[in-house]
Amino acid sequence: MKKPSTNKPKGGRPTVAIVAIGDELLHDRLDTNSHEIQTILLQHGIETQVRVVVADEVRAIAKTLHSFLANHSLIICCGGLGPTQDDITRQAIARVCKQPLLFQPAMYQTIIRRFKKRGVKIPDCNKQQACFPRRAVILKNRFGTAPGFLLQTKSRMIAALPGPPGECRAMLEKELLPRLKRSRFKNSNREAVQHLRIVGMAESQLQEIIGPRLTQHPDIQLGFLLEGPGEILIKLQIRPTNKKQAQAALRSAVREVQQALGKSVVDRRGRSLPEVIGRLLLKQKQTIAVAESCTGGRIAQRLVSVPGSSKYFVEGAVTYSNQAKHRCLQVTAASLKKYGAVSAEVAMAMAKGMRQKSQATWALAITGIAGPGGGSKSKPVGLVYLGIAGPQGRRAAKKLQLSGDRERIQCWSATLALDWVRRCLLEKQAVGKSLTDLKRIKIVP
Repeated sequence: MKKPSTNKPKGGRPTVAIVAIGDELLHDRLDTNSHEIQTILLQHGIETQVRVVVADEVRAIAKTLHSFLANHSLIICCGGLGPTQDDITRQAIARVCKQPLLFQPAMYQTIIRRFKKRGVKIPDCNKQQACFPRRAVILKNRFGTAPGFLLQTKSRMIAALPGPPGECRAMLEKELLPRLKRSRFKNSNREAVQHLRIVGMAESQLQEIIGPRLTQHPDIQLGFLLEGPGEILIKLQIRPTNKKQAQAALRSAVREVQQALGKSVVDRRGRSLPEVIGRLLLKQKQTIAVAESCTGGRIAQRLVSVPGSSKYFVEGAVTYSNQAKHRCLQVTAASLKKYGAVSAEVAMAMAKGMRQKSQATWALAITGIAGPGGGSKSKPVGLVYLGIAGPQGRRAAKKLQLSGDRERIQCWSATLALDWVRRCLLEKQAVGKSLTDLKRIKIVP
């Protein structure tokens, strides 16, 4: 095998490649780890240049790693650290780096203790999870049995992280990032970079609005990262020759973008929409509860995904049937019959009922037709109503007409519902007292 080059990556800047490993990622499962790793690294000023998915085959993994070692400072592998015969990431890395795999008794005892805590006898196959390439730094797994590791080879580094998303993220944030910041990556954000999170707009819309405003800033590079349905991360970047001048130019460009996009800018640091909502609720010493129909709990799940959300999230209810809406939220049978479950009136009644039930400051409700069936000419698939009830008896509804399949409609409506809450929290007169606030939003596919 040809020896990989040890020349510095082009431009002298550290570069990253992400390799997701697993047959299932090539067939019936979505690779979410790579996207999350890229996003987290970007928030720390570390830019990913390439992401690939590779099958569970030692030669294929080794070939990919060998190729990337020639051009990237760091390769992050995720997946293939389990105890089964198709978990061969450690073998592939050991082969490429020409390092033997050594059994670590102390780490094996740690794995045994984790099994004992669960009251389960450890299978013999788990021994392979305590094998690491020689000179590898072990990365602790706080939530699972598969430790990761970081291996230095010449001027390059290879990191191995576990496949389960929660374990992968925790190891990246708690174990790998602190080590990267003590290495050559500590200066990786010497470029001036600003990230803005945008909700409810398409990339083409953003380019059309922002592009002309950045013509007076020719040194600013503009990039877009799709974070999820309805959410985009804008990256404004400048490579400074003079740090003070670069920061001033970046601040000016950020002001231009914010003026152009207004309230569509969720956060200037790239923080998630649920995190921003949580910060606003904590700052205002307020709470929230949600009542969901068509989204089936997605909104509540996103809110409670933020650590510390118990301080402001009171409760959630999935009231899918009319009977559940009546029983749990006191939506009257008369309203359901007159307006239908998918209506502004019922959405507001759901919000009112949830606020009374939970005693939260705010209550958000959602009802709609996610499809593929259930639509009609007057109420087509993709029709969604949001309802909100807030302080001083204020209530309002919002109408959305979305497109796409069931998954897309559910994800988009959850994002837009959360963004409506954010906007309400930012305004003193958050919502009206009647249906005068009813608004139709058309989403560009």
